[in-house]
Amino acid sequence: MSTLRSLRKDGSFDISLEDDRIGLCTGDRRWINCDQYNIESAYATLSKKMQVESPWIVVDLSMLNLANNNGLLVAITLEKRVRYPSSYEELEEKNDRRVLWIDREGKISGSLHIPRRGCDYEPAAISRILDRGNGSYCLTMICQDEQAATKTGLMAVQERCFSLDEMSLDEQVIVGPTIE
Repeated sequence: MSTLRSLRKDGSFDISLEDDRIGLCTGDRRWINCDQYNIESAYATLSKKMQVESPWIVVDLSMLNLANNNGLLVAITLEKRVRYPSSYEELEEKNDRRVLWIDREGKISGSLHIPRRGCDYEPAAISRILDRGNGSYCLTMICQDEQAATKTGLMAVQERCFSLDEMSLDEQVIVGPTIE
């Protein structure tokens, strides 16, 4: 089955129907809530609530149920906003993308930073996590190409493939204390 995606004006959410489970992640400016349900019984098998540390806010997310009930992957795009900047550097909005692996117990088992690589995030962009098989996953992003957009507004596709083995626990600098 495929992943369905939709955006709301005040936040975002994503649904995954892979692996005979229903996965749902919702996000607003400061919170990300992810739940996974057994399709047959409709009981929650996983639940995770995460708070994003200030001054970061959630601007986009996508998710994927992992095979064999191994949890889920959540890709989040964050924007850093400084209310009263003390310098020009602080005035610029900065973006950060991360993929979090939430295991079947609801614990963060890994985090992977996804650098921009010349493709800047735009609010209308779409991101999707794809299972490429054999333990390989790709975060595919459609975003505005910084160089081409100045005159044409062209979109670009950026893809970053990874495995769960590439994730580490020491990169979790954005997501703060969680509520279980």
